[in-house]
Amino acid sequence: MLGVYYKIITSFVVIATLLVSPLSSGFAANKSNQPLILIDGTHSNMGRLKKLKKFAVIADGMAKYIETTEQLARLMVFTNEGKRHCKSRHLNLRSLGKSGNDIVENIKALTPSKRISLTPVLKKAARKFGRKRPGHIIVVVGDEDRCNRNLCKSVKKLRLAGKKIRVSVVSLGVPATSQRQYQCVTRYTGGEYFNANSKIQFGLALRHMVVSSGKTAKAIVPGKPGVQNSNIAMAFPITVSAGSQFNIEVSGSFNPLDQLTLTGLDNQFIFSSYYITENKNTAYFFIAPSNPGVYIVSYIGQKDKTVLISRQLIVTEAVTAIDKVPPVIVGSRFSIKWKGANRQYDQLRIVNSLDQSKSLSYTFASMSFNNAANLIAPGKAGEYEIQYLDKNKIVLARTKLLVKPAVASITSDDKVVAGVQFYIKWKGPQNDYDKIQIITSDPDSKPVANLYTVQHKDRHHYLIAPDQPGNYQLRYITTDNKVLAVRSIEVVSPKVSFTKLAPAVAGSQIQVSWRGPNHKYDQIKIIDPAKPKQHLSAHFTHLHVMGNAYLFVPEQPGEYQVVYTTRTNRLLARTPLSVIKAKVSISAIDTIGAGKYFQVHWVGPANRYDQIKIVDLNDSKKEFYFIYVNTKNHSYVRLRAPKKAGQYQVQYLTSSKRILATTKLIVK
Repeated sequence: MLGVYYKIITSFVVIATLLVSPLSSGFAANKSNQPLILIDGTHSNMGRLKKLKKFAVIADGMAKYIETTEQLARLMVFTNEGKRHCKSRHLNLRSLGKSGNDIVENIKALTPSKRISLTPVLKKAARKFGRKRPGHIIVVVGDEDRCNRNLCKSVKKLRLAGKKIRVSVVSLGVPATSQRQYQCVTRYTGGEYFNANSKIQFGLALRHMVVSSGKTAKAIVPGKPGVQNSNIAMAFPITVSAGSQFNIEVSGSFNPLDQLTLTGLDNQFIFSSYYITENKNTAYFFIAPSNPGVYIVSYIGQKDKTVLISRQLIVTEAVTAIDKVPPVIVGSRFSIKWKGANRQYDQLRIVNSLDQSKSLSYTFASMSFNNAANLIAPGKAGEYEIQYLDKNKIVLARTKLLVKPAVASITSDDKVVAGVQFYIKWKGPQNDYDKIQIITSDPDSKPVANLYTVQHKDRHHYLIAPDQPGNYQLRYITTDNKVLAVRSIEVVSPKVSFTKLAPAVAGSQIQVSWRGPNHKYDQIKIIDPAKPKQHLSAHFTHLHVMGNAYLFVPEQPGEYQVVYTTRTNRLLARTPLSVIKAKVSISAIDTIGAGKYFQVHWVGPANRYDQIKIVDLNDSKKEFYFIYVNTKNHSYVRLRAPKKAGQYQVQYLTSSKRILATTKLIVK
């Protein structure tokens, strides 16, 4: 666990170095207004950040937004060094160093701690600014304050706004239900709140807060409408790229049908607008204008159409660059990455370098993840171009794509047995829907078997040979039905022979022995030559010991055949089977008292489920007592006479209820 948390927290090295190192001459001049960035180093925060996997991309993008910042910051971390949660006396608020090396060493030694409330952290941090100069505390959190459910009320008692200290919060994936407590803190101290969901949003928010740290704190007093004194708060990125998607989060006490608008500087042309439909904190989805410039986001009251609060939105030019793509194989699926835009309706496509009017493959950028998408290479080798287009079909970026021809080969035995599973290996592009087929020598014939190569990444598997002997071909077919490789094979008929069978008693079980294949779904059957399509008994050969199977003989005497058939019901061998009548007899006492026990002597085949039972002669459907006779170890069975007087019959029956012998029984 320590190693995992180390990887998460070490991602702050880039941030820390950029913020702490004196990158500009403004470091000494603005020291009095230098903001303090506090990082939550507790378990709950680190767990949230680990789950969201934000830090790796955030650290990677920080230099782009902080390197030009003249107003630098101090970087500190707060932890709980005690053994119990939420104990302020164990609060540890310490600097992570003044140089890059100090910061790295301190981060290596840092481990997530027990939870602690933000209130004592802000109280202790506020003392570092003194009382005569304004201060700006920026808190980076990843979860709600689990130690103080009344965080906003507790922070108000600190009177930070009166001490000219404001608190801003950058939250990384904090759930919407938990954001109110932080928004309340920022509202009453004159700070800003941002819920960053990407490295761009995080970098923009932190840079904006650091740059604006020299401004005087202005607390927002609820109940007094106006731009500076409204109880409405809005949170959104300061800078977005042209045409990109972003959310405007609104919180406070507002009325239904209040309006949220995005307009130009003259407030005349409305690019987007929403009516507030419910009196609750929520986020609204906006798309930035396609032209770079400065725009206004306004919250307009429903009653008198007064602008209650407004802020500027800077729309930057959508700068996009596609990473270089190595050569790919025709028809293959490959990945591309780009930097910059990722807007709705933006498109990535492949076009011919000479004819760019038609897309050979395309995908929408908004369907990608982390600016990475998949495209399918054209089916013809040559030079192509990958383009990034906006919704107006304007090409924002392009890169070359070289498509190489595919080469394939197939390896297998020259001769295979009909109906037998045989082993093949191949080399090829392994594209989606590439397949290996078995066809006859006629190239226009339908394939006998198909195997999709993409399902077998190791490029080897088994195919089942056709049942009909002859000459066939193995072909490697691409997604666009081009033949890349051909191999000829000969399918030979398997040799099957049976051991001669002795006459079998009707209903008995016999052992059948054969020589030959033992393939999956091959069957040994007993059939009536007059009705060859109906099998009377059957077993799959692969479920038995090689060359041996056990079958139940029909109960009707006569001449039958034992046959060997393949999985497609092709007959490979047969042998005759004579079924003779079973010798059966039973004898018992003629007359017996009701409910008395008596013995029945019998002679019979004793096949499986053969039985002796008592039935009523006047109503044959009435069965009384029965017993199975599936063993030859005893020559008699013991039955109990019915309790009702009358004429009965003792019967010997087979498993199919066929009567082989009877004797009368009178019950008095």
